[in-house]
Amino acid sequence: MLTEFDLMYMGRSYARLPLYKEALEKWGLIHRNRVLDAGCGYGAWTFTLSKLNNSVIGIERDGNKSNISMQLAEENTQNIDIYTCDIESLPGKAYGLGKFDGILCFHTIYYTHDWKKTLKSLASLMTPNGIMYINIATLDCFIHMISSGDKTTRQMGIDAINDAKRKEKGLEYETMSGLPIEKEEFEEELTKLNLVIDGSGHDIIARHPGVIGYVVKKCVHNDM
Repeated sequence: MLTEFDLMYMGRSYARLPLYKEALEKWGLIHRNRVLDAGCGYGAWTFTLSKLNNSVIGIERDGNKSNISMQLAEENTQNIDIYTCDIESLPGKAYGLGKFDGILCFHTIYYTHDWKKTLKSLASLMTPNGIMYINIATLDCFIHMISSGDKTTRQMGIDAINDAKRKEKGLEYETMSGLPIEKEEFEEELTKLNLVIDGSGHDIIARHPGVIGYVVKKCVHNDM
């Protein structure tokens, strides 16, 4: 069952397809052989990626959203495959996902239970010449959401901060509203995974304070 917020978000996403195209071109997610849309939601980004690349696979844990993405893909393009699965346990072998020379992880990683595990999984799916665009939401983002005049947005900010406090105390916590990821810790994790930052800054689509986007490339060591 789609909520009023879902319908609003879906409508807004598909109304912004030209902006998504510009963003993907800026991030270098064009003319790629195989692209993964990790956390594809209702498929607006997936659809745009399909127009700029050879083939696209979208994964989404929410069955309602993935079903909508599947239907839109079937009606509009032939180079998209959608799977309903959790990004934290990317079943590469089970689904035959293989490797990707492009990955988009937009507004997704900070909704996962273990973002470090998720990032490691994404890095393992990148080809040596692959790139990934990924964004995070820091604590500043959720503080900004609390000041919103929209009741749903404000509550999501409150829930996220409360869940982050529960996590710090070792208590059970949810990720439905997202969890803050701090910039320094995230960049340290990128380095550990041999992912090199090719560009970073305020996300040009999200535009929320505290949302940081990264274009990263896989570092290949040459021992010759």
